Amino acid sequence: MTVAESARDDVVVDDPDEGLDADGLVVTGARRDRIPAPFEPLLGACVDALKEDALGVVSVHVYGSVATGRAIPGRSDLDLLVVLAEGASGPRVSDLLEPLTDPALVREIGVSTVPRAVVLADDDRGRIERCFLTSYAVRLTGEEVPHTRCRGDRDLASGFAGDLLDRLPRLASGQLDGADPVGVARRLLLVAAMHLSVQQGEWSTDRARTVELLAATGTDIGEEARRAAATLYAHVDSRGSHFGIAPPVRDIAVLAGWLHHDWPREQAGLSVVGEPPQGDDAEGLLDRLLGLEWAHLLPAPTGPEAGSLLSSDFTEVGASGRWIEYADAVNIVEERRSEDVVPVSVEGASVRLLAPGVALLTYELHTAARVTRRASVWRDGPSGWQLTFHQGTPTTTGQ
Repeated sequence: MTVAESARDDVVVDDPDEGLDADGLVVTGARRDRIPAPFEPLLGACVDALKEDALGVVSVHVYGSVATGRAIPGRSDLDLLVVLAEGASGPRVSDLLEPLTDPALVREIGVSTVPRAVVLADDDRGRIERCFLTSYAVRLTGEEVPHTRCRGDRDLASGFAGDLLDRLPRLASGQLDGADPVGVARRLLLVAAMHLSVQQGEWSTDRARTVELLAATGTDIGEEARRAAATLYAHVDSRGSHFGIAPPVRDIAVLAGWLHHDWPREQAGLSVVGEPPQGDDAEGLLDRLLGLEWAHLLPAPTGPEAGSLLSSDFTEVGASGRWIEYADAVNIVEERRSEDVVPVSVEGASVRLLAPGVALLTYELHTAARVTRRASVWRDGPSGWQLTFHQGTPTTTGQ
């Protein structure tokens, strides 16, 4: 279970800033300057306690209602995420912070821990953790986590939901397997909020949004599911009318059964911004795009037509700073076919995905006369990969 799934019972409480930006990336209201002043002394005490004890703490982050400035004193929890060095003990962290709980301020101090190696891992779990830390958490102290923003889509929802999706059949039969009913109900409402909001082209982890969207959905959603969600919300959300009273297991089973039936079974893979492709796919894509780039820069007499490698909206910023558009670029490439081949070499080539089907290729091109640092944006479409933007900047070796 990932930190991003196990501890997200209280990711967002009435955060009006949560949603998607113009590019479909998740945004929230979690910011350092929004932490309410009454919580600052407690946060300081927690950080000091973790620093003083040799626990292998790499960084400390706060998330949830305190991070968004929406905490209700005496009703909200203080949710902390602690990144630990290899071999450090998570339970010791919780034991150390539990005595600092101030009932007048927070119901409890919830602590989740995750190894540093997991956060930095070049896999889906690592990206999920970094997405959560980037969008939903505020770093209080320690090492910065690589900034990773994610698209608010079905795949991110699946990553945040994690093993809850596998547990839905047993939950639907009323089998909680010893889990806390409050925690289970919170997670169900959170996952349902992501599920329903993605269907609407939105993004939300707010439990209240689950109730709103179910109430607004047509007859394909059963009345039992609507009622169960409303009942669970009333019992487990700090804004609910029955908050503090254990939620009925029957309603947990009803909502789990509906979610299991309604959740799509096929996933396409997590979409992140600024992350490199993985494994064999990374090498294959880099080789493919370098080959296309080479055909564009040094076209062979019998090579592909210049226009086939360029998208119709292609633009280039030349070494002089001049804008070069599609028609001129095609002419330049065709002129190169008759020129003598200049010996060149490529160094430091890498590729990063900017969006599904959009890749940024960067490298240094070395000739006897100069070195240029080059960046090309390639886009995959019906005609295959085509170059849509290019820029080359002359430099000198070592700078």
